[in-house]
Amino acid sequence: MKWIAKYDFFDLYKVKVNDNTFNPGSAITIRNIIIPYENTIIMGAEKDEHSFDSSKKSSIAVLFVSNDKGKSYQEIKTGEKDLEYMESKSDHTLIKAYTMDSLAVKHFKILLLNNKTFELKKVDEYAEPEDFSNYYYSDFDGKYIVLENFGKYIIINLLDKNEYYSIPVDEIGKSYFYIGNGKIVYKKNQEIIEYDVKSRQSKILSVLKNKYEYFRYIDENLLLKKIELEDGDKYKYGIYDIYENKLYEETNENKYFYRYKNLSVIIEN
Repeated sequence: MKWIAKYDFFDLYKVKVNDNTFNPGSAITIRNIIIPYENTIIMGAEKDEHSFDSSKKSSIAVLFVSNDKGKSYQEIKTGEKDLEYMESKSDHTLIKAYTMDSLAVKHFKILLLNNKTFELKKVDEYAEPEDFSNYYYSDFDGKYIVLENFGKYIIINLLDKNEYYSIPVDEIGKSYFYIGNGKIVYKKNQEIIEYDVKSRQSKILSVLKNKYEYFRYIDENLLLKKIELEDGDKYKYGIYDIYENKLYEETNENKYFYRYKNLSVIIEN
């Protein structure tokens, strides 16, 4: 890890707020900070417009973007009042912002920011359904995203929404993992299967010889979990890759370790 910049963001606004007196906590609230490249910083924030213009009364959701390690920033308005979510993958950042109406219904806007050009475009907008899972975006990979649309599961190219593919949940079930670039992985009996929604082709990645209690996709790794010990507060789980190579053991003693590529580090409070 290395520091790429040291700067005071709020200094940029001191001369613009309340006649040179500035209370950053009341005017700008930073919600997310993303650093997709060494020189690029993207911050999601909520800005109290009244602190900048007395004729305005509400806050707005904005982005502050920099391509010079924070020496200067460009402000980009989302068109909504609140920022809910940001995630950066590859060359794009996915942003979910909303405005709540008088009936307390959230009206969401899904936006896509180009991390190099800072071009911001709207890809969808919708009112929050009664059950949020009826219309829900997940598993953004920088280009494609999974949309659950009232029982239908679709993978959409956010750069070209005319390109989309149905996930055949009637055939494979709903317990699948999207691993990117239009490919999903699921477990059927003892087989780990990859399905490409674009070509509609399947291939078997692995045929398991042993039984496992859990199949997961964590930090871009397909993992199997076998219970080796469960005794009150004590437990020991064996964690394996899909080729049944044991990677590590998860226990009650190391549950607070930070793990990166199967190496663990103790995190102390």
